[in-house]
Amino acid sequence: MFYRSKAHIGNGLILAVLFQMICTAESFAIPSVSLLNATVKPKNDFESAVGLLKQRQFGKAEIAFKQLLPQLDGRDNKKVADILNYIGVALRAQKKENEAARYFRLALAKLPADSSKEKIMRAKVLSNLSSTYLSQKKIALATETCSEAVTLFRLAGGSPKDLAVLLNTYGRLKMENHDFKEAESLFNESLKLRQKASGDTSIEVLAPLINLSALYLQQKRFSQAEQVCQRALDICQQHEMSNNALFFSALSNLAEAQLETEQFRSAAATYKHALKISDKQFGAYSQESLAILLNLSEAAEGSGQREIARETLRRAVDLCRIVFGSQDNRTLQATEALADLEQGYGNLSEARRLRFLSRLSRKRSP
Repeated sequence: MFYRSKAHIGNGLILAVLFQMICTAESFAIPSVSLLNATVKPKNDFESAVGLLKQRQFGKAEIAFKQLLPQLDGRDNKKVADILNYIGVALRAQKKENEAARYFRLALAKLPADSSKEKIMRAKVLSNLSSTYLSQKKIALATETCSEAVTLFRLAGGSPKDLAVLLNTYGRLKMENHDFKEAESLFNESLKLRQKASGDTSIEVLAPLINLSALYLQQKRFSQAEQVCQRALDICQQHEMSNNALFFSALSNLAEAQLETEQFRSAAATYKHALKISDKQFGAYSQESLAILLNLSEAAEGSGQREIARETLRRAVDLCRIVFGSQDNRTLQATEALADLEQGYGNLSEARRLRFLSRLSRKRSP
């Protein structure tokens, strides 16, 4: 069937999109960055700066924390490290990853490497730095940093909540390195810690559940992926979280499992639901919506919904041109997929036109 000829376009793109989303998924449940000493008050302005961070006024928080630095006793390395870490947190929330990593490294430099008293502080900064490297796709650096943080947390008896966040990140890194057995173990440990602390239906369990579903999809364990996705979706609905990024991630993973097991009608319905959320949350011209469109077209065709398949793929081709450019290989693949679809439906002149455009774009490619 035709739909298999373009499966890799949508699935490859959506995996990349969801990977980036799940890297930041903790920000919707447990913060992906660790704060150090919220009780430390070097100046009255400290509480105000923390308040700005909690209110998600990250730019103002960055300025406020930077203004605190000159007021600190330069010999008090622990307090200086604390503020430097907060600055890194504020920067990362603004997606200023390079600058955030620099401040996290400065914070680490202020903490004695071998001091047992600072092990937890050091582990938290390492956790923040690892998450930053992960968002930059610096997988080797992220893995090394995260491994050190996990070791320190276990040695120093860090809080289960912080350890659960870190284990989830470490599991993603193991998954990126194709160490699926270790990744599954880490996700399950993170899940158990959260369930023990907050309950089986707490929103805290969503991030490891979604990561587990992504892992099962990569391993072609589709039945398990469906079960985990459905559990995540049920929890989201219980907490009235049916329109956020975590719900979208679980919905997208469920749709992929349905598509891979040729449950085309169910997959099409799930992708339609995901597309509505994507258009609203990320924008009609986003890569998230593009990924969903490509997969929805496959599901619609597989279930005999020809008009939906055609209209969806046409929108995907137009979006590919906007997002990637007319000469990008993904745009060319989508265009040729649309040509195949039109030919299959008997629209030979339109199929020829699309193939001509595709050949023309290839000739213009550098």
